[in-house]
Amino acid sequence: MNVDITDGVPGIGSERLAELAEEAERGYDTHHLKWEPNPHFQSLQTVPEDLAADILERANRDHTTPADVIRTALEQYLKSA
Repeated sequence: MNVDITDGVPGIGSERLAELAEEAERGYDTHHLKWEPNPHFQSLQTVPEDLAADILERANRDHTTPADVIRTALEQYLKSA
């Protein structure tokens, strides 16, 4: 990965860039923003508790994520039908 560090942003002058940096460092008041629910919340699925530990153990053993373990298991199951 190649990362370039630059002293400027194309189209933004150094004075404006300094203003934006100062604003960000002060922080933002988000209390006035309208709350919106996460659109992905309804698609959240849970794993039965008795399988969760086994999935995590397998993921650790295979040096992968629990999501990958579940995906692989489902793919293998669907191919076997």
